[in-house]
Amino acid sequence: MLVKLWKAGYINLFNSNNLGAKYAFSLSDSEISAGFGGDLSTDELVFTRAKLAIARFFPDAQELIGFIANEFIKRVADGQAL
Repeated sequence: MLVKLWKAGYINLFNSNNLGAKYAFSLSDSEISAGFGGDLSTDELVFTRAKLAIARFFPDAQELIGFIANEFIKRVADGQAL
């Protein structure tokens, strides 16, 4: 559905926050920790999840968007739901 909307010009995939928000609240703590350098504290995990949901508004947006893109590519390759 997101790809159809993106192709039709309704959303810009990386600026829509849709995937970032989905991954922020659906990935496990270990998956997020692994993507951001290992052992994150509980507070760091909460902050990272919040940043993923609105990635483009943070100074480290490229790192956050890179994580979102890598997770998206990994899920497409594995045939998982986005």
